Amino acid sequence: MTNKDVILNVNDLQKYFEVTTKQIIGSKKTGVVHAVDHVSFDVFRGETLGLVGESGCGKTTTARTILGLTPASGGEVLYNGENLLAVWKEGSRDEKMKYRRKMKLVFQNPWTSLNPRMPVKDIVSEGFQIHDIIEKEDERDRLYDLLGEVGLEPYHAERFPHQFSGGQRQRIVIARALSVDPEFIFADEPVASLDVSIRAQILNLMVDLQKKKNLTYVYISHDLASVRQICARVVVMYLGEVVEIGPVKTIFEEFQHHYTEALMKAIPVPDPDRKRERIVLWGEVPSPINPPSGCRFHTRCPAVQDKCAQEKPEFTKGKKGHYYACWFPVS
Repeated sequence: MTNKDVILNVNDLQKYFEVTTKQIIGSKKTGVVHAVDHVSFDVFRGETLGLVGESGCGKTTTARTILGLTPASGGEVLYNGENLLAVWKEGSRDEKMKYRRKMKLVFQNPWTSLNPRMPVKDIVSEGFQIHDIIEKEDERDRLYDLLGEVGLEPYHAERFPHQFSGGQRQRIVIARALSVDPEFIFADEPVASLDVSIRAQILNLMVDLQKKKNLTYVYISHDLASVRQICARVVVMYLGEVVEIGPVKTIFEEFQHHYTEALMKAIPVPDPDRKRERIVLWGEVPSPINPPSGCRFHTRCPAVQDKCAQEKPEFTKGKKGHYYACWFPVS
């Protein structure tokens, strides 16, 4: 793809959180959490990019930092060539609202992301009113259209979140995100709290909506089966850093980083007679307050050598669009 196809460019993004301890007078800084540490990747228009890794690796913080929900500590984020971090920091309200409309977030847990005191009609139509994009007399028709697009009925508009199943609540969350006609959606573990059969329905709905509306997704998940189902490319994160990125087929079948290998070989096989080699990673995930030197994965890597602890690996270019940061790759 050419540069004109890049809708989002994340370059050297950093997000650090200070750790403080209370004292008799005030507080004292005792450390820094390296939540997102020099993360870089591109997202192409109309694609679904998967962002995967263990819990706590920085996936959600990366999304929240890009969206300006938490201020960045450094780096650059370009959206259609515009400096997004500068908009969040110094832009006018109109400039911020412009990008709030273009980029939306689908939260992981619909129980906590939906106001239990608001009926669905108010939850979904709130975006119309905040962004002032629809005439008052047209709001009801637009509301019913949105509910229909996500598989709900017009009478659902009068109900409250607690009157729906988990899958239906997630459809409401998706409808709310679509209410302002965005072009880019971060989906943060959108099916993690759902039953397997319902997961498939929601994923199929997301794919259908993407085709219909030409949406671009960043799909954040640790459910690798769903990542393989809907993503075109995958970014693998470990302890705040990107360790491998490439086309989904390459990441799943021709991985080069040993952390990616461990993730892929941990995927359950639905055949009880088929055995798969598992890689057991020893030790615990290091603290992001004091991350290891060199390759951050070296404390748990089965192929570790002295160089891994001494020098931080640079990204190596593999096949088309495939990059990995490992001194001694899988093959």
